[in-house]
Amino acid sequence: MNIAKCSSCGRAIVWATSPLGARIPLDARPAVMYYIDEQAPPRAFAVKAEIIKRPDLFSEPTTETPKTYVSHFLTCPNAADHSKGGRS
Repeated sequence: MNIAKCSSCGRAIVWATSPLGARIPLDARPAVMYYIDEQAPPRAFAVKAEIIKRPDLFSEPTTETPKTYVSHFLTCPNAADHSKGGRS
């Protein structure tokens, strides 16, 4: 994975391709997501995602816990400068 720098804020990012083929900047550091149990007092539980892989119908499925990443558009203080509507 090639680490780059955001041209606006200088933070570490990774360029990836979305399922629709668009390039998307992601924060280079994996994110941890939390579920909040809203009982009093609220408790936070880390959420773990699992990908089930099955190469073909005859193989046993395997699971993998992936790292999750956040779109840099959500965390960059200058994101509006890069949106299609934000450019002058």
